Amino acid sequence: MILSDYIKTLNDIFNDYGDVEVIYSSDDEGNDFRKVGYTPSAGNYSNFDEGQFIPLDQFNDYGDEDETLKVNSVCVN
Repeated sequence: MILSDYIKTLNDIFNDYGDVEVIYSSDDEGNDFRKVGYTPSAGNYSNFDEGQFIPLDQFNDYGDEDETLKVNSVCVN
């Protein structure tokens, strides 16, 4: 999913139902639900490194001169 689709869906829900609680499912089967506790954060997600997410404010701690991290994702929780 891309951010613009996510935002459009959230805007549609907000317009229809107002300022409701935001929750997430802990697994694909919906066995457990919890409240979202953090605001979204921009960063770099890598499928190649066991699904690692590096927040934008930590970019200086990773990489080297030959590798520049770029924002390619948003973490929602």
